[in-house]
Amino acid sequence: MDTKIKKLKEEPSFIEFKKAFLLEFTRQLIIHSTHADILKLETILEKEEVVAPKPLTKKEIIRDKIRRREEIQEERMEGTRSILRPAIGMFDTHVIPEISPFRDTFKKEKIKEKKQIEVTNKPLYRNEPRPEVSQIIVKNIPYQDPFRKIELWMPDVNLPPHIQYLKPVPINKSIDLGKLNPLINDPMVKRIECYGANENIGVKGGMGAKKTAIVLTKEEIEDIINRFSKETKIPVQEGIYKVVSGRLVLLAVISSVAGIKFTINKMSFEEMNQNV
Repeated sequence: MDTKIKKLKEEPSFIEFKKAFLLEFTRQLIIHSTHADILKLETILEKEEVVAPKPLTKKEIIRDKIRRREEIQEERMEGTRSILRPAIGMFDTHVIPEISPFRDTFKKEKIKEKKQIEVTNKPLYRNEPRPEVSQIIVKNIPYQDPFRKIELWMPDVNLPPHIQYLKPVPINKSIDLGKLNPLINDPMVKRIECYGANENIGVKGGMGAKKTAIVLTKEEIEDIINRFSKETKIPVQEGIYKVVSGRLVLLAVISSVAGIKFTINKMSFEEMNQNV
């Protein structure tokens, strides 16, 4: 029963009814009562308003929470600002003296006079006279072609230690190398060098080192490498590629970026007998 009465009192309609009733009751008291009774009634009404405040709506509750959060943030910001405030007297201005304190020091220093250097036409060597132009001997320096190519260097590939005793043996076996066949059949040529596509083929042997008029294209170079691979049954791969066919030793550097460079060395039966 008590809970029902409490709920009834908390309802807005009941509160409005209570206020209307009290106002009407007050009006009647004013008409029929004295001044002292009116004062008592006013105090009762004030207490009633304090005890039973008007309930807040959801929007008002949310606004109140937001307002409180903003107040807390402002208090925190003010705390940080108070920490970052400069110390008292940091930006106090000082009166600039009219007289410079460095004036006396500049007066005491004397400007050093620059020494004049005398320019004379004396010889560089006091004891020895300068040689005349006619006495200078120009040495005959041999002419060097700045555009000549450096000798093609190919890294030698050694076999693993457990099979290093194995060495290629020259065999009378022919291989068709197209444009290089005349150089292969020439007994004076011991080494053939290819610097790359569209470059003159170089040879070395009993006549020294020379360049020939033979020029190989990219396709012709690849064809020569593939012929060695077909004869030896060793597949072609990028990097250092070394194979032996008959009495010819092919050593090539194969790269998809820089192209193919190779050397072909001829083995002779005399060299094999000397090594044995």
